[in-house]
Amino acid sequence: MPETIESDIWSGLSGEPTTGEQVAAHLDAIASLMRRENWDPQLYGPASDRRLETAFRETVGDGQGNSDTRYAGRQIIEHLLRSKLAVRYVNAWAWSEHPVRTLDDVLTVLAEAATFARTHGPR
Repeated sequence: MPETIESDIWSGLSGEPTTGEQVAAHLDAIASLMRRENWDPQLYGPASDRRLETAFRETVGDGQGNSDTRYAGRQIIEHLLRSKLAVRYVNAWAWSEHPVRTLDDVLTVLAEAATFARTHGPR
């Protein structure tokens, strides 16, 4: 990867520690929701509520994550996308809503981010 990810993402927005497994579980819950509900960006545009950003929010609302795991998960996704796309900046929400994006694209990145969290996150 072209750069390292910030180590302070694991303390999240609250300042409380979070583990790689907690972040990965939140990412898995997001993928499950999107897959189950067929939240395909090709079918539902940015104006709908069926977006990656909404899936993050809804899974927190359902108790499957929190603001810390949401923050860390987004940071990991953006880190992976910067590496894949060879760019200095990418916004996960904008990337997921691009007209060429598919549900499989989003699910692949969520799976990669969950693997990254499990592998590199604190225990």
